[in-house]
Amino acid sequence: MIYFNKILILINLTLNVIVFVNTFCRCNTSLVNKAGQTAVDIADFWNQTAIAHLLTRHIKGQTDDDQDKTTTNYFGHNPLDRSANKRTDKAWLAAITKDQKTKFLLFSRSSPYVQYSEDGTCHICLFSYQQVAAFIENPRNQPNLVLLGLGHLKIGETSTKSDEEQEQSSAWFALDVSDLASEEEVQKINQDAQLMSLKNPLALMSLEDQEAGVLAQAR
Repeated sequence: MIYFNKILILINLTLNVIVFVNTFCRCNTSLVNKAGQTAVDIADFWNQTAIAHLLTRHIKGQTDDDQDKTTTNYFGHNPLDRSANKRTDKAWLAAITKDQKTKFLLFSRSSPYVQYSEDGTCHICLFSYQQVAAFIENPRNQPNLVLLGLGHLKIGETSTKSDEEQEQSSAWFALDVSDLASEEEVQKINQDAQLMSLKNPLALMSLEDQEAGVLAQAR
C-alpha cells in the first residue's frame, strides 16, 4: 500500500510538471511518448480531469490565430457590473434579492459550492432565492450577503435555460452559509452541489475564465 501511494504521488507530481511546462514554457504539446501518448492522453488515462482540461484549453489557445494574446490575470475576467451606484439603495437591494432571476453563490468557511459536468469540468453552483430564502431570512443568525453585481453569464454547456433567458441581466450575490447549513443540508437543495477544497488549486483553475473571475470577487 505504501509503495502504491508513492507511485500515485509520483504520477501526480509528473502531471503537475507537465502542466507547468506546457502552460508556462510554451512547449510543443503535440509531442508523443513511445506509446504514442500526448500529455493530454496521459492526464486522461490517469483520470486527472482538471489537468486534462487545463492542457486542452492551452492547446486551443496555441492553435487559435484570432485569440487575444494580451496577458490577463486568470481571475480578472469578471463580466459583472459592480453597480456601485445602487449598493446603498436598501429598497432596491431588498427587491432585487427576491427577484426570480437573481443568482446566489454559496460559501462555507471561504470554500465555494461548485458542481461538475459529465465530462468532469468544474462550474460554480448557482441557487435561486427560493432555494436559499430560509438562510437569508434566518432571524437568529443573519448571514453575510454581498452583492457581486449585475450581468449575465452562461454556466456550463448543459444549461436548460433558453438563449433569451441567458442574455437577461440578473443580480448576483455571494452568501456565506458557514453557520447556517452543512454540506449535506445544502445538497438537499441541490444534490449536485459540493464544496470545493481550496487545497486543490487545479480544480479552481479548471473553471472557465469568467466563472473564476466572479468566484474570485465573491471570496
